[in-house]
Amino acid sequence: MVKPNKQLTVYRVGGYVRDKLLGIKPHDCDYVVTGGSADEMLKLGYTQVGKSFPVFLHPQSKEEYALARTEKKIGSGHTGFTTNSSKEVTLEQDLSRRDITINAIAENAEGKIIDPFNGVQDLRERIIRHVSPAFSDDPLRILRVARFAARFDFNVASETMELLTNMGINQDGLTLSRERILSELDKALSYNYTSRFFNILIDTQNLSVFFPNLAKAIKDHSQQKQLLSTLEQLQNSISKYLALAYTLTVNNLQQEINEFAIDKKMLNLMKCATLIFDFLNLLHYKLNDEEFLDLLKKCNALRDTEQFSLLLQSISELPSFQNKKAHSTLNFLKVLSLNLTQLNFSDLANHETKQNIAYKVHARQLLTINQLRTNYGI
Repeated sequence: MVKPNKQLTVYRVGGYVRDKLLGIKPHDCDYVVTGGSADEMLKLGYTQVGKSFPVFLHPQSKEEYALARTEKKIGSGHTGFTTNSSKEVTLEQDLSRRDITINAIAENAEGKIIDPFNGVQDLRERIIRHVSPAFSDDPLRILRVARFAARFDFNVASETMELLTNMGINQDGLTLSRERILSELDKALSYNYTSRFFNILIDTQNLSVFFPNLAKAIKDHSQQKQLLSTLEQLQNSISKYLALAYTLTVNNLQQEINEFAIDKKMLNLMKCATLIFDFLNLLHYKLNDEEFLDLLKKCNALRDTEQFSLLLQSISELPSFQNKKAHSTLNFLKVLSLNLTQLNFSDLANHETKQNIAYKVHARQLLTINQLRTNYGI
């Protein structure tokens, strides 16, 4: 830990201290400085980067140091705060504005733990608890609580669940941007206990606030239980994204999958997945050769076979498709895409018009599809 000078006091705070106490290797470290001012930090060679409140980069390490501050809610949204970062602000005051107790622990330069809100005990008991009623000033904290529960497999204190429920009833989350909501979702889907994230949103009446179409798709308890069970069985985030897309698809809400992602690559993957879902769920309907080719083209299977194979593999991991028939059909689509991309059309290059070449390429693709369908009995 780097000290600005003898007059100022520096503490490690937040996630670094929490993870260290949990035995997890800490990564980025946040520092809080008490007893100082912006002018003093600048004179010491620090570079100010914060606009709404003073955050400084250390001249050598480039780590971030923030002056201790308090916050007061004056408007809606995450920017609707006024801050005070005067020399008189104490470490405890700075920690009191944080969301949950396990994130409101500090460590001084000698390694002593400062824990005014009993976060260490909550770590031991594996509980997520809000620090103060000011928690409700920022609706993003609803998602953060759910995400931390998914990350650490912690329970949420009953009083915090009650606060989250009141925030859900009041529709506080509607003030958040889609980007901020989906950033929390993306992190939650990367954790081992993703189902906890959705379970908390359901239990606190917040699922309809942040993901209204998903809430519409899983109205009753059995549907909710099925989704949670599915997420518990999946290991990678792509399969979890596809599980969400599948839940919308079977409820004829597949056009709403942008509820879950704004990343173009993931959105395209989910859109392609909904086409495959429809195909797998309607196997009694025999696609003709032309429709098979159209399906593959819509899924970009002839241009990016690697991505298409990843899509098929991720679909095969969903519990709804853990059967011999589905796996055989998914394998057929994979083999079909590979065969079509390996077709050789060099013999058409010399003595054909563009129109004839396009026609013969199309005919050869349809012939290949027909032959493979015969082999697979599809």
